[in-house]
Amino acid sequence: MKRKLAVILTIFMLVSVLAPMNSFAAANDKGLEKAIKTAKSYFDVPEDYKLVSSYGSYGDKTVWNLSWYSEKDLGGGIDASIDENGTLIRYNRYKPEFYQDTQRKFPSISKEEARKKAESFIKKVNPSAFSSVRYEEDNYNNLIDYAYYFNYTRVVNNVPYYSNNISISIHRDTGEIIDYYCNWTDGLEFPDASKVISIEKAQEAYGKEIGLKLMYQSAKVKDEIKVFPVYVPKYDNYSYAVDAVTGEKINISPIYEVYYGTSSYNMAMKEAAMMDAGSGGEIVLSPEEEKELNEISGLISLEKAEKIARDSKAIGIDKELKLEHYSLSRDWYDRNKILWTLNFVSNAPEKGEYRYANVTIDARTGEIVRFYVSAPYNAEEKPKDDEAAAKAAVEKFLKEFKPDKFEQVELDENYNDNIIIMEGDEKPRYYWFHFSRQVDGIPFQNNGFSVNYDAVYQKVTEFSMDWYDVEFPSIENVVPVDKVYEVLFDQVGLELQYKDVYNKVKGEEYVRVSGKEKPEIKLVYMLKSNKPHIFDAYTGNIVSYDGTPYKENKPVEYTDIGGHFAEKQIKTLAEYGVYLEGKEFKPGEQIKQKEFFTLLTRTMPYYYGPILYADSSQEEIDNMYSYLIREKIITADEKNPEAAVSREDAVKYIIRSLKYNEVAEIKGIYNCPFDDEAEINPDLVGYVTIAYGLKIVNGSGGKFMPKKTLTRAEAAIMIYNYLQK
Repeated sequence: MKRKLAVILTIFMLVSVLAPMNSFAAANDKGLEKAIKTAKSYFDVPEDYKLVSSYGSYGDKTVWNLSWYSEKDLGGGIDASIDENGTLIRYNRYKPEFYQDTQRKFPSISKEEARKKAESFIKKVNPSAFSSVRYEEDNYNNLIDYAYYFNYTRVVNNVPYYSNNISISIHRDTGEIIDYYCNWTDGLEFPDASKVISIEKAQEAYGKEIGLKLMYQSAKVKDEIKVFPVYVPKYDNYSYAVDAVTGEKINISPIYEVYYGTSSYNMAMKEAAMMDAGSGGEIVLSPEEEKELNEISGLISLEKAEKIARDSKAIGIDKELKLEHYSLSRDWYDRNKILWTLNFVSNAPEKGEYRYANVTIDARTGEIVRFYVSAPYNAEEKPKDDEAAAKAAVEKFLKEFKPDKFEQVELDENYNDNIIIMEGDEKPRYYWFHFSRQVDGIPFQNNGFSVNYDAVYQKVTEFSMDWYDVEFPSIENVVPVDKVYEVLFDQVGLELQYKDVYNKVKGEEYVRVSGKEKPEIKLVYMLKSNKPHIFDAYTGNIVSYDGTPYKENKPVEYTDIGGHFAEKQIKTLAEYGVYLEGKEFKPGEQIKQKEFFTLLTRTMPYYYGPILYADSSQEEIDNMYSYLIREKIITADEKNPEAAVSREDAVKYIIRSLKYNEVAEIKGIYNCPFDDEAEINPDLVGYVTIAYGLKIVNGSGGKFMPKKTLTRAEAAIMIYNYLQK
């Protein structure tokens, strides 16, 4: 919802900025003057900045959009939106220097200092809203970002209302406000929170009314599909919740309204079609590869694929639809599948007609796995089928189109909650159905059929099938669901929230509400969203989407560095996401090469760490080294993950990461300050001298001790020193 509102606001602003200038003649000049003066009381505007203004309505208020910009090359700019009451809705400050690379340097101000600046600004521009929000702690923090990000959620009667919030970002070095956005709705009625059921009753109601289900899930591992059983909620957390007053299940998902004759699913299918056609990153085969693959694998020809598409009565491709584009590519998810994707077009502008169809066919079996056929839009044409008729028509279609597989699927009722309604129609124009594959009575939602039905033309216009040829693990030893409920409520938990409910119920039917109406606010219990709602069926533990154990992002707290000479450096590094996993840092132990690089890569863009979990895979370690080799920080010959790291090698890797290695390798120009220069690898004298000049290393008693192996604490100090500079 927050993202949707932000997008709507952005679109509004873009449209209003482009409004004809004569529309401003009728505007209230005093309103603009007031908005400008109010804005300049909130923040400074350089005198040489030019102003472009526009205004329009947002909700039930007039909003002034003010844009100041510099005419200088690469100059800065300020954008702000202020409503008629003088409330700052949006602010953005652009300076080119904000976005310069900030890696390899600690921020000039701390997160605590930045938060004070953020809250001071919010109090200044919207004191009433600030008194009604709470700060949402975020443990995410790393050196790559140029800003600190803070989010404040609206709270009413000590209950969060996540639909309203204030977000703000502060530059890490200058302390300046970069972005500010206040998403706030006035005039809402919040029900009394004193009469809600207890958390214990809410948990009981959740288990009874919503509950968990056992299902198969899949993920890609090294281009192979891995299938595993999990427990998940029966309903999406943003579709259903527990009514906090009655304990009943309540639908909280909005009913979609579409205005231009194309459903949101249509658009998604079109994008998928474009991707299937080879523009979305698939491996598209060259003609030579096509020929070889045809000879080796016995793929069907293009002519055969086109005939299959045209012969399908379910799709209905007539002679006027011409094959315009085709591709042979691997399925982006199931890499073992090779697919023909055919795009047909009929363009007759003299008839005011543009039609198209997209068909995807398994190149080995000739089976149609996906299609989309465009349908004309006529506002005068009204839906002829209701949901029951649409469902019956879709099931009849599937029985004829995929008879064998249809026996192995079940309609997933949860997928049809978000009905698509056309503006002004009493009935939905489109119905969306999903049928999940069943394996030994267990649903596999990643597989099955997705179908879109046009109730005006009474036909299936979109069909998509996923069906993997994989082994399914046994479910004989899964834990009982009661144990999973214990983990769910103990480690994830329910939270009392105020929630927007746009759906009105008339009889047993959900009907849409006009966009101008404010939502009804309900008190609900929902699962907290800070952790996955996926549970390993064999252990009951929380897992990530790919079935691996979930690792919570929380501050690192070592138990063995108190009073150590490197305590400050180790703590500061961990604060910015540069750490070694574990409850103990083990400062006196020799650091392994892979551990040193775990620290170093986390100071750089696109790092792969952390990798030092107890269950870290060799693939994760190899991925990190592949990145390091690409960045020329280490050579393939130098790779030795378990080896100790000498002081001179550590310096070599740091200087390479700073991209100073070409300068460091110039011979005969360096005056090394250490007495034991003769012991340094001659190829690394420049590296050590530069590191000394940058105060990354200082030595001891005039010596560098290049061959001495580095401890974990010494490695932390070395990396801390270069981040100081």
